[in-house]
Amino acid sequence: MNEDILHLGYLTLRLSREESRRDIGEQEIKEKIYLLHVNGDISLKVEEEPHVTYNKSGRISSPPKIKASEYPVWAKKIEKEIAKKTHPDKLLGLSESEIKEKTDIFLKTKEHIENKKFIDLLPIALSLGIDFSKYFDAFQDSVTDRIRQIQIEIHEIQKTVYWQWENYNEEQKIQAIDLILKRSGIQRAKEEIKKAVNKRVKRKTGTRPLPFRKLRKK
Repeated sequence: MNEDILHLGYLTLRLSREESRRDIGEQEIKEKIYLLHVNGDISLKVEEEPHVTYNKSGRISSPPKIKASEYPVWAKKIEKEIAKKTHPDKLLGLSESEIKEKTDIFLKTKEHIENKKFIDLLPIALSLGIDFSKYFDAFQDSVTDRIRQIQIEIHEIQKTVYWQWENYNEEQKIQAIDLILKRSGIQRAKEEIKKAVNKRVKRKTGTRPLPFRKLRKK
C-alpha cells in the first residue's frame, strides 16, 4: 500500500507541474490575443476565482465549508497529525528553511481539505512519518481510484493548446490563436496574428487580458 501512496505522491506533484505549465501557456496566449485588440493603457476586468472575496486590505480567501458527512473520520485524524508537525505554532526554534518547508506542507494540507481531496493527504502523512496503517481499509480503494483520476487529468491537460504552447513553433502558434479567435467569433488576419505572436507584451503591472466575451464586442 505504501508503494501506491508513493506513486500517488509522485502523480500529485506531477499534476501540479502540468497545471502550472498549462496556466503559463494560457496566460501567454491571452497576452497575444490582447495585442490584437488593445492599444494603450486600459483597466482590465478578469473572471474572478471561486470562493474569493475582497476587503479593504485586499484579497482574502473564503473557502467553502465542508459538511461533517463529507469529511471522512480517517482524513480528519490524519489532518490533525499533520498539523501537529507543521502548524506555525509548532515551528518555533526551527531553521528558516525548515519553517518554510513545514508551512508549505501545512498550507497544502489545508488546500487538499478545502478541495475535498482527502486521499492527497496520504503522501504528505507518509513523508512526515505518520502511521496511518489502521485506516487502510477505509481508503484502500480510493487510493487506486485517485491514481487513475490524476492520470486522466494529466492526459487531458497535455492535450490542451495551452499546455502544448511551449513546444509550438511560430506557425503552430499562429494557427492556434487563429482557431481560438474563430471559435470565439473573432476574425483577425494571419499577418496580424503573426505580429502579435512575435511581439513582446507591455502592459501595466497588475492588468490582465480581457475575457473573450469582452473581446467579441470590440
